[in-house]
Amino acid sequence: MSKDKPEEFFRFLEKGETVPVFLLYGEDFLAMDRAFKAVEERVLEGDLPEFNVDYFHGKEADPGQVVGAARTLPVMADKRLVVVRRVEEWKGLARERLIEYLASPAPATVLVLIAGALALRGAGTRKDDIALVEAAAKAGMAVRFPRPKGARLPRIIQETVRERGKRIESDAVQLLVDLAGDETLGLEQELSKVMIFVGERNQITREDVLEAVADIKEANVFEFTDAIGTRDVESGLRALRRMREQGQEPLMILGMLLRHFRLIWKIQEYMESGQTPGKISKLVGVNEWILKKSYLPQIKKFSESDTGMITRSLADLDIKIKSTRADKDVLFERSVIRLCLGRLF
Repeated sequence: MSKDKPEEFFRFLEKGETVPVFLLYGEDFLAMDRAFKAVEERVLEGDLPEFNVDYFHGKEADPGQVVGAARTLPVMADKRLVVVRRVEEWKGLARERLIEYLASPAPATVLVLIAGALALRGAGTRKDDIALVEAAAKAGMAVRFPRPKGARLPRIIQETVRERGKRIESDAVQLLVDLAGDETLGLEQELSKVMIFVGERNQITREDVLEAVADIKEANVFEFTDAIGTRDVESGLRALRRMREQGQEPLMILGMLLRHFRLIWKIQEYMESGQTPGKISKLVGVNEWILKKSYLPQIKKFSESDTGMITRSLADLDIKIKSTRADKDVLFERSVIRLCLGRLF
């Protein structure tokens, strides 16, 4: 196949088809995230995902392990999925090994390569970037997602809000753009937080955005911990990958997750002793609205003994990440999957 446009890619997936290789590259990270999610849903479709998917991240990934995973046959399924993010970080022999695989990809594997902007033209053109795109296009699909122009972002926000049955003030639109910049990867996520925050109200104000969004990176962390707390493996993995793409270190993310479950553990103990939500919020230092919105629903999904075991298991993961040479993202993502599926212990 030749190099494709995003709309052609989505039309292709809607037909229920896949190819051995998808290269998703460019600057529109929100669109690439949607594209990856569409491929993931198409390939896995409930077929033992914990056994038929491998995730790798940039220069921290070993090319031999990636190719080995891609050559592995699926377990009780038609296809397996192998995902490599930050492929632009692969240089020299690593890039050559990847292109060598693309010349003869495994038919039972769908390899998704996700990259930022590639140098394909102009003074800074890189031959290895051109070779990667050409090889991926020949093996499957190479889809470029260009950065949306800044002038389009306010209209995108307004249209999205209108589709969800609400209105948004122009000052609120501008604040969202200012907070997210042209980082489309986080824009829809933050807008969703605002929608949840306003509830049944039809109008979104600047103050709503300030209250609901705050700092973008911090919001990503809380999206991640909330997803794990509700055992939403898909959202949890997506938030984890987004934070890693933003440069946040695994140990920092793990520390936030440990803190989250320790708080749940404390809240469970106070509830067992008959404390009211208002009193508990003061005791644990969490806003009462956040306590009721995020923590109390999550408590129903874990017993008190579960949360104690989870905190100990995550502490063990902390030691493993610090002491092993294994891919930290792979260790973390596998633990997230097991935790959400109730198989951590």
